[in-house]
Amino acid sequence: MSIKLPDPIALRSYIKGGDKAGETLAAAYTYYSPCGSKENGSKVEWLSAPDRCGPWSPVAEGVQYVTRPDDVGNFIKFRVTVRSDDNPKGTTFDSHIIGPILTAEEYDSIACMFSPNRSYEENVAQMQSTIARRLSQGVFFAVDDESGALGSDYIYVDGRRLPLMGCDRPVDADGELWASADFFHNYFKNADVTNLPERQGKYSVNAYCRLNGLHLWQGKYNNGKSRHFLLRHRADGLVVISRTQDVFVPVAERDLIDEAMNMLYDMEASDSCMQWFRRDKYGMFAHFNPSSLAAKEISWARKAKRPFDSYMCDEEIDAEYDSLYLAFAPHSFDAREWTDFAVRAGMRYAVLVSKHHDGFSNFRTSYIPYAAGSNGFERDIVAEYVDACRKSGLKCGIYYSIRDWYHPYYLNEYRYRYLECVFGQLTEITRNYGKIDLLWFDSIGKSSYNDWDLRTLMRVLKQSNKEMLVNNRFAAIRQRHNSPKELDGDFDTPEQRTGSFEGSRPWESCMTILEPPRPEVGGWSYREDCRVRSVEESLHYLVNNAVNDGNLLYNVCPAANGIIPDEQKAPLLEVGKWLAQNGESIYDTRGGPYKLPAWGGSTYKKEGELTIVYLHIAPIVSGYVSPYLSPGARRKRKWTAFVNGLRLAACDKTDSSITIPPPYDGAEVLTAQLLNGGAVTVRRTGAKLRLTLPQGMTFDPIDTIIKLTVKEGI
Repeated sequence: MSIKLPDPIALRSYIKGGDKAGETLAAAYTYYSPCGSKENGSKVEWLSAPDRCGPWSPVAEGVQYVTRPDDVGNFIKFRVTVRSDDNPKGTTFDSHIIGPILTAEEYDSIACMFSPNRSYEENVAQMQSTIARRLSQGVFFAVDDESGALGSDYIYVDGRRLPLMGCDRPVDADGELWASADFFHNYFKNADVTNLPERQGKYSVNAYCRLNGLHLWQGKYNNGKSRHFLLRHRADGLVVISRTQDVFVPVAERDLIDEAMNMLYDMEASDSCMQWFRRDKYGMFAHFNPSSLAAKEISWARKAKRPFDSYMCDEEIDAEYDSLYLAFAPHSFDAREWTDFAVRAGMRYAVLVSKHHDGFSNFRTSYIPYAAGSNGFERDIVAEYVDACRKSGLKCGIYYSIRDWYHPYYLNEYRYRYLECVFGQLTEITRNYGKIDLLWFDSIGKSSYNDWDLRTLMRVLKQSNKEMLVNNRFAAIRQRHNSPKELDGDFDTPEQRTGSFEGSRPWESCMTILEPPRPEVGGWSYREDCRVRSVEESLHYLVNNAVNDGNLLYNVCPAANGIIPDEQKAPLLEVGKWLAQNGESIYDTRGGPYKLPAWGGSTYKKEGELTIVYLHIAPIVSGYVSPYLSPGARRKRKWTAFVNGLRLAACDKTDSSITIPPPYDGAEVLTAQLLNGGAVTVRRTGAKLRLTLPQGMTFDPIDTIIKLTVKEGI
């Protein structure tokens, strides 16, 4: 594909220098000419604005700018017009935004309680200990705030964490807190509401505090005056009632205030929130960004530094890769066609990449210039996708990479600017697009937990939607598998492999429809050198995971024009046809009761006092061998018929019958039939069951599904 780019280009434009008035700032960018022209006569103009979104006013020209007292409270960026010998008119690019600019006093008040000399867990424990000591005889909880963030489901009373029932939760109305009589009776000793102002069946918390000599501390009235990320807590809804007047110092104890808020929320989804995920089983993953223009692996084909991650090279940028976004204009993208295809393929939820490790944001954002909308293509891909998911009846998921190999402030001395970007962009996603059912993260590389404020970030996400699921890579460090439990997400995500049986925790294999030529790995984004996996392989992944109590998130790779190629669609539509006939044995089931049998596996569901068991007599699960392996490799390789490295014992099976143990001790099989019709004969042979197919039938080479109606023994 011919890629037409502007010439010349300014890549990764950013500001060197701090946020304090009087600082000397320097404009930094990488000049790139696709045609090889030399830079000549480029111009840098500095701009200031009262808000991140403008309006912007010019304040100076030149590669450096010294911030002035007039800049305090304002945001700063520069605009560079890069010119070349061949293009004296030039092309214009904006830098990353910094600010707001601080006074020297504000700058000196910045504090951080995540000490590099202690582990993350030790830092959190120390903050929680301080909170417990200060509020050992106090009450704190959270109310819904003006931004839409949800109040807490818990309340701390004299150091005890108690459930805060929805009907008891106070509300903030016109600056006054109001609560039911039950709230006072349940959480305050000998509370009397008789003399309190009443409003629609609720009583004034403010008046109660005044009458009883208590101090009311509210986060929204006790924050830093500056809007700077380092001077403001993210706990506007926090309410503290105690006998101490100034229980927290707003700026100096920002981290402490955030942790008090964090303690009020569950970081993990409830079982009821997980029900749709366990029920739906099968989802569509889609990696789609400018890398598709070059038909290169998303992010991993970028030949530049990977900070706090695997080593690639020492170059700051890959000019060819990093400039692709300027030509990314998928005019043929039709989100509804994507989601309708997913439905026909039998998928029940979808996950779209909004930002990958290469740093490009596939949505409209006010936090970085390396994003959708910066090249004249005005459509919002994420917005259209979310809307299409809702109209097609799919649960809607968003992938967001916290890792970022392009952002100029990623985990360096100005890392707070990157953290502000992460908090800001995830807030944009969760607020601007309505309800998001699932957020899919992809580790924090090899960084330290102390580089992030992950408990606060997780809590902010849960405040936006308590039912939203988060995967286990939110706080995953590469080559380390023991994330703090509360940050371990709601489900596990083995990659490019099917799973063994795991029924205690939800899980989902993420797999790709494309297989790259060996020894390469990937196949996540559009490439022309990959093989499309077959219907048989695709069914192997789906059935294997279902019988082992997991899900399958199967990735498609749209071309740069926004169209999912027909050769990728074809096998998935065949899987959809198979599910139309056999989906009863996949959707809304759990894996088991048979665990890792040599003949395949089983799923089950409860129907009143009975259990419906679906036996998958499945060669595609038991001892599956890909038809695409060489004869030698096929002889050596068995895919899922191993447990802890040991070959499972062969099962007693003929072409039309199989002997298995009962599904449960003392169980009675009331009926047995093929899922799509035909009675199956059940005969007891000692302690086992002999199942025989109808006369003239043999087991299917893919999967024979036998439906058992079982009454469990007492």
